[in-house]
Amino acid sequence: MEGLLSKRSPHPRRWLFDPQPEFPNVAAAFEKVRGDSVVLASLARESSSFRDARVRAVYVIAPLARMLTEASLGDIRLPVRIVVGSADHTAPAATNATFLAARVRNAQLQLMNGAGHYTFVAECEPAGNVTFPEICHELPQINRGTMHRLAANDAIRFFDRVLVRAREREAVK
Repeated sequence: MEGLLSKRSPHPRRWLFDPQPEFPNVAAAFEKVRGDSVVLASLARESSSFRDARVRAVYVIAPLARMLTEASLGDIRLPVRIVVGSADHTAPAATNATFLAARVRNAQLQLMNGAGHYTFVAECEPAGNVTFPEICHELPQINRGTMHRLAANDAIRFFDRVLVRAREREAVK
């Protein structure tokens, strides 16, 4: 995390992600708390494994993946389904989801044509459209409700397929 927010970051800006509209000053906010003991303790654990044996498969939507190390991604042995929009400018597919899919051995990548980063959050009410247009605006051909149903159905098929196979393998043992 620190490397991503640091002015010394070795990665060109275009490789990572754009500031999120809901927290455009994240780098400045981080600078204010960088020396806090809780932040320092968290940074000291950032390369630790947080694997949970109860998790059997992972469904990821619009990931900000460049903060993860290649070594940690290479250690993932679970089936992973990555869904990202082709119009995601916050975490572009080419530099985040594709990066993730190329480094996780059991990953599948699904590109949703025309979807943006915020397509996958709740549909906006009229006040949200006025107050947060950068989060609420979609390309004319995109309907969030439809995209939510497509992603939900994709997730159900993915989990049914990989978890049923896992149960069948365990039953054979």
